[in-house]
Amino acid sequence: MTDPVKKGIVDPWRIVTPLVEPKKAPRVATQTKAKIDLANIDWDADLRVPGMYIFRATGCCIKVTNKQIFTGCDALRDLVQCLFQILELIDGPDLLEEANIGLVLHDREWLVPQAEVRASLLSTPVDYAPKSMLYFRMQSQDHGMLRLVRLLNRVIRRPGTAGEYIVKRWGVEPILR
Repeated sequence: MTDPVKKGIVDPWRIVTPLVEPKKAPRVATQTKAKIDLANIDWDADLRVPGMYIFRATGCCIKVTNKQIFTGCDALRDLVQCLFQILELIDGPDLLEEANIGLVLHDREWLVPQAEVRASLLSTPVDYAPKSMLYFRMQSQDHGMLRLVRLLNRVIRRPGTAGEYIVKRWGVEPILR
C-alpha cells in the first residue's frame, strides 16, 4: 500500500484501499431427498401376473385380484384396506354399521366386538404383518359375507371416486350366486 498523495495530480491507480473480505453468510441447511436404494426396487413389478384369491361363502364370494397378492393373507389385507377406504366416505360408517362389520388393519380399528359379543372372524396369522381382521358381528360368516357383498355392490353402483374406483383400485369383485 502506498500513502495517498496530498498535492498535485492523484493517480487513482496508485491509491490502494485495503481489501476487506466479505463476511460469509451462514450456511442454511437445505433439505435433501433421501437416496433411493436400487436394491429395494422391484424392476419386474409391471411384468408380474396378478394373483387372485377367492373368499367363499354360501350364496356369494369375493374375488380379490392384484399384483401384490401371493397368499390369502395378502388378499385379506387388500380387502380390509378397501373397506377402510369405504369407511372414509361420508356414509361409510353407516354402511359398515348397518352390515355389522368390524375391521382391524395394523393399528386401525373399527367396530371391534367386545369379548361378550358373538362374532365370526377372518384373520391373518400372528406372524403376518400388517395384522388384518374382518369381524362379522352377531352373525355367521356366511350371512356376514352376504351382507358384505351387498355393501360392496351398493358402493360399486356409485360413479367415480365415491364408489366404483375404490373397489376397482383394490381389485375387489363381489359375486352373488
